[in-house]
Amino acid sequence: MSTTTRPAAPDQTPDQTPATTSDTQQPDRLPWPALLVLGAATLVMVTGEMLPTAVLPQMSAGLGVSES
Repeated sequence: MSTTTRPAAPDQTPDQTPATTSDTQQPDRLPWPALLVLGAATLVMVTGEMLPTAVLPQMSAGLGVSES
């Protein structure tokens, strides 16, 4: 007794059932927590880099030296 198997459709393997359209129509979501952490870290780093430059005239006046 021989059994024959049908070939699978090109987009599915023999042990999978076809997906319904409601399963494949989900929109991609942005990773908001990761983006917020990245934005906050960037804000802190840029502020940390620019703050000493902004207060350099006051620092030099307090130390009694020229700005350069």
